[in-house]
Amino acid sequence: MNAIYNMLRLFLVTAFGAATLAQTSSTASIIGAECAKPICVSSNVSKSEMSKLYAQCGLQRTDNAACKRINPLLTTKNRASLVHHGILMPRTIVSRGQTLLEGEGYRQAPQVADELDVASLTGLRTQSLSGKPDVVGAFRLICPPSHISWDDPIVHPGQPGANMHLHIFFGNTRTDANSTYESLRTTGDSTCFNALNRSAYWQPALVGELAGGEDVVIVEEYTNFYYKRRPKGDPGAEGIPISIPRGLRFVFGDPQHPAQFKCVSANEGSNVTRFQGSMQVALAACATGQHLVILQSTPECWNGSQLDSDDHRSHLAYPIKDASTGWKKRCPATHPYLIPKLTYQRVFTIRADDVKTSWHFDHDVYPHADYMMAWDDLIIDTWTANCIDKLLNCSAADLGNATGLKKSHLYKERMAQAAVRVPIPARGQRAEASGGI
Repeated sequence: MNAIYNMLRLFLVTAFGAATLAQTSSTASIIGAECAKPICVSSNVSKSEMSKLYAQCGLQRTDNAACKRINPLLTTKNRASLVHHGILMPRTIVSRGQTLLEGEGYRQAPQVADELDVASLTGLRTQSLSGKPDVVGAFRLICPPSHISWDDPIVHPGQPGANMHLHIFFGNTRTDANSTYESLRTTGDSTCFNALNRSAYWQPALVGELAGGEDVVIVEEYTNFYYKRRPKGDPGAEGIPISIPRGLRFVFGDPQHPAQFKCVSANEGSNVTRFQGSMQVALAACATGQHLVILQSTPECWNGSQLDSDDHRSHLAYPIKDASTGWKKRCPATHPYLIPKLTYQRVFTIRADDVKTSWHFDHDVYPHADYMMAWDDLIIDTWTANCIDKLLNCSAADLGNATGLKKSHLYKERMAQAAVRVPIPARGQRAEASGGI
């Protein structure tokens, strides 16, 4: 039985193991039609169906109990076996400090194992639906804020408290001035559902006054993070579609690609205003209990050779439409790789004691944002292959294969907060984005 069980584990649904979905009244059974595809993920597979698969694949017949409670995602320790069986695309591991040249011609950081138990951090979900008529596959997750500090590991690496303006951080709880791809991958919890996404996301803090005269950080309830891209094989793709490379980091947001602002109703069901170019215009229409929403999106074209650049921006570019592209929207020749566009949607609740006219980004900096990729390899491969490349509409950290990330205690605790206001920390100090005034 153990031999059969272990064999079944090698054929479970993962990022590059396409499956046929057979919906039942109670749950989804996922059955592979070929030996190189998954055999099952639930106990709902009938004995007759299993017998056919065993016969087709030349396996000995065993009781269907072998399939019960097997999570379709495995720990990274099993990755070599999955690659061997053709389920996962190989990613060569090289020694620390080297740069990895991929077979498709682009470079990314070496793999860094996180030793996380993927099975305990994921669970069964309802199968995601098609994203059509949209032309992009989408993976979305909500992240409440983690902490507030003057650090910036991209612009001022190794210099605690050196940043000109205050930042609010999401995702990895250990993000600080000394953070690297390696440190993010191996340490810290995460406010993005759980530690399988140890990526770091941060933005300039929004500050303002309360009616009593206190200067505070206006802490958002959460930020929606949307990853979207046309699927592989789509002739309309603006470039060569790939996943986000390991270790990519960048800063984005400028007057040519500005942030947008709007006010939405208290239940976020309807717009009070349309998107505006001015935060104060949107805020003026927002009443107590309603929400200010700030939207900003990353460039999606990458040069394939740099995980960062001197200005932390120029290794990425936005698609263009000119004579060089045949007047079609395409990635420039210097940046041929199309990665998922990442959109930050910040959501703030208006309190009765907020002085809305005082709201501004700390030190009046222009709205922008930062990103350091540190996803678990198996998880990003899964949602890229399923949600993005199968053009699915995946929300709430749904991985597109009838599984998704579980919500950690930290995530639930932070999401339960409402309209937090935190005293502005002294330079060099860190404040938790919780509790507060």
